[in-house]
Amino acid sequence: MGNFSPKGHNVKKTGTYTKTKPLSVEFMAIEDGKISGTVTPYADPVFARKTVFSTYEGIVTGNRIEGTYTTRVGQNGNSFTASWWAVRK
Repeated sequence: MGNFSPKGHNVKKTGTYTKTKPLSVEFMAIEDGKISGTVTPYADPVFARKTVFSTYEGIVTGNRIEGTYTTRVGQNGNSFTASWWAVRK
């Protein structure tokens, strides 16, 4: 997967997490070139192991998907939105 780590996290210059498990997708829907879904909730090491909830959406163009995701810390915590992308190899 492409760049899926927000600023401020433990990231390398390539935009991938270090020393963490890969995120998994809980739900995904693709219709008319649009993708949306949710990431399986996880305990984030940056946010004192609070459960993090994320949703995403994007546009499929050839072998590339580009879009945004929104992440919320805890059930009623702060949220932020950032961009992501992925390329099929």
